[in-house]
Amino acid sequence: MIWLAIMTLSGASLGIYQALAMVPKVRTLPFIGQALIIAGLIVWPNIPPNDVIAPAWLNFAGVAAFVITMASASTLYSAKLWMDYFPEAGLTYREFAWRDFTGSFYIRQQYAAMLADREELRATWDYDGRGAIRPANDEASTNEP
Repeated sequence: MIWLAIMTLSGASLGIYQALAMVPKVRTLPFIGQALIIAGLIVWPNIPPNDVIAPAWLNFAGVAAFVITMASASTLYSAKLWMDYFPEAGLTYREFAWRDFTGSFYIRQQYAAMLADREELRATWDYDGRGAIRPANDEASTNEP
């Protein structure tokens, strides 16, 4: 039974790690490292003689618990991260979670468009150091003390 608890906790922690590696952009090295850990945790209990670690039915239950908790934790934590990074989307937590579960391509596409809009806005507006915003190309409106 402890084996099932270990696999469940491993799945939840790696799901959170996956969310951190995938939001707002995919980071390659953590993603590859996580994939190797996942492969090891799924394959290792099934290497003969597998009855040394746990019976076959418990190995299968452990792997199933690992995969389910990893997918759940990743989806739920990704939705929270997307809400923190991209509140401009106007989506609820449930909508972020559903879009992340079905495929986060749409969210990433909208996030990239928002970043491009911010960069364009930053190029056309400038800060004068006192917190006031003024057009970058409007030289007449600067009042230097």
